[in-house]
Amino acid sequence: MAEVGLDLTRQSGLIPTEVIQNTTVHITGAGAVGSHTAEVLCKMGIRKMEVVDFDHIEAHNLPNQGFYIPDLGKPKVEALALRLNEGLGAEVMAVNAKIEAPPTFEQDFVISAVDSMAVRKILWDGFLKSPRARYFIDGRMGARFGKVYFVDKANPEDLKKYAGSLHSDEEGYQAPCTEKATIFCAYGLSALIGALVCKSVARDKVNFETDIDFAGLNMMRCM
Repeated sequence: MAEVGLDLTRQSGLIPTEVIQNTTVHITGAGAVGSHTAEVLCKMGIRKMEVVDFDHIEAHNLPNQGFYIPDLGKPKVEALALRLNEGLGAEVMAVNAKIEAPPTFEQDFVISAVDSMAVRKILWDGFLKSPRARYFIDGRMGARFGKVYFVDKANPEDLKKYAGSLHSDEEGYQAPCTEKATIFCAYGLSALIGALVCKSVARDKVNFETDIDFAGLNMMRCM
């Protein structure tokens, strides 16, 4: 049987195939936003990706994350990497660990898909000290609202504005446990992150901030 791989023909007029296949990505967080973002990017043509998380899959993860009943009890990153590597032929490296100190990133894109402002700050510090890393994307979700920041390290205004968005966990909105995440919000934010990566590799203009209100079905782009 002939080897089957991804045929990117249908998107090649929108996403430069050679560029996307040579783009590398780091994702911290394999939950609602991170697990779906990883799949979106692999289906877009990303071949090399590192995903970091320390959590295991529980039943309450199944309705809104990229996992299934046979995955229960497994480390999130290992189940995700296995599915994407076998199902899409990607090279996803699973790192089952907590982020406790600023890493040195060797990827072009650093994507924050975490629910802790303290971890976001650690990732941001690592991004700033990593010469290879060029873009930082941060997806934030609460109840039926989402926000995505896109930072180009070559743009000093982006750096300044994102640093100003970092606050303590105590200052952030704390959603009730019954309003933490829904599949349509997680899919929506991961799709938006994919679109931002697409615009970036295609050298289109990318806005610093995009807000989505899934309750009122509104989207707002901020310069």
